[in-house]
Amino acid sequence: MIRTVRKPLGAVAGGLALMLALSSCGLDDSSSGAEGSDGGTLTIYTARDKGLAEAVVADFEAANPDYAGKVEILTLGAQEALERIRAEKANPQGDIWWGGTGQQMKQAAGDDVLRTSSPSATSRPPAPCAASTPP
Repeated sequence: MIRTVRKPLGAVAGGLALMLALSSCGLDDSSSGAEGSDGGTLTIYTARDKGLAEAVVADFEAANPDYAGKVEILTLGAQEALERIRAEKANPQGDIWWGGTGQQMKQAAGDDVLRTSSPSATSRPPAPCAASTPP
């Protein structure tokens, strides 16, 4: 079932929280565990307010100690983030793109620079994470 999102900021924040929760539960397809694309950090490109991003990451790291000190936030303008992601298509440096407009997300999807999560990563979260996963 597809739901229409009327509050984009809440949806983005919720999506980031869900994504971070799922990755913290080992639901990505990689074997890197608490490591991001470069083997040592989880890199987030965001156009969100720096204070908000830092607060979300601090809460995430507190709830997931394996990630403590391993999350890097790059605060970029929304268009700058899209351009960077396009430029890195052959060698992505970021793990998460948090922010941007719906139009930019569609452009990125059309440019084939976004990766979807596998159904196995989202269909059956482990018990400790299942309670925090929205329906």
